[in-house]
Amino acid sequence: MAEKDLSVKLVNPFSGEIIHLPPIMVAIPGFHTVPECYIHRVILSCDPCLYPYSYVVAAMYNSAPVVAFIKSGEQSWTYVYNKFRPVNYILFHKEQLYAVNSRNQVLVIDYEGNDSSDDTEDEDEDEVEYYEGPCVEYLISQPTEYSHVSYLVESLDGGLLLVRRRYLEIIDDINYKVTVGFKVYRMTRKHSSDEEEEPEWVEIKSLPNIALFVGDNHSICIPAFGFRNCQSNCIYFTDDCTERDPDAPYEATDMGIFHLESGQIGKHYELPQSLSYLPPAEWILPKLQ
Repeated sequence: MAEKDLSVKLVNPFSGEIIHLPPIMVAIPGFHTVPECYIHRVILSCDPCLYPYSYVVAAMYNSAPVVAFIKSGEQSWTYVYNKFRPVNYILFHKEQLYAVNSRNQVLVIDYEGNDSSDDTEDEDEDEVEYYEGPCVEYLISQPTEYSHVSYLVESLDGGLLLVRRRYLEIIDDINYKVTVGFKVYRMTRKHSSDEEEEPEWVEIKSLPNIALFVGDNHSICIPAFGFRNCQSNCIYFTDDCTERDPDAPYEATDMGIFHLESGQIGKHYELPQSLSYLPPAEWILPKLQ
């Protein structure tokens, strides 16, 4: 939950426990202060209830999103310099923080290598310090062509998937976007001439017994057989409003299910007209029995 001063509050909806984090410093003077539009996504490396002294929080912020993170116990955020900003998505994967942009370039942040100090008394409150240390690695992988939105998803076997989403822009009284397709890639390593393993994206044409869920909050991969009426080889998607005008009304209508094999899009939930102006839907993953 983002406050008006851009401080972040983590709320456990079941226990009511609250973790207060410091404000994310503003690098652009005179910006339009709408917290839910300025701070796009906040994610956790692990459950703070189970690991209260070793969790990490990462955030996508700014009108053109960039990355910041903070470790448990720290008093200030670490701001990551990003050559290919803005980023589309962030994900904790195998104790590293990944970010991807619309051209599918990947930034890997080894946050364990960060030596940020808790002593902030001498810092200028109006200055944001970025860093690009040895813990930041750039993986420039194919495909490099532009996609409207890219997501990173951890596969069931622990691999890393890239999901590219394509829109059709509709120009009307209110401009909006309609999803027209997806492509899925898996990150693999290939041996170059100097025998170093280089990353590359390999397109996946089928996801047997697997379903992907993507959208404006969090993207997940699940075994389709573990959930009733869940179709395999499909991508379920909700409205993605990261570029929505903060003064425009919500209309969460771009939801559906993309069949990877046929390329067809169908409906997974008919949204009643009375609910069409609610914020976009979010995926909730129940525990498998």
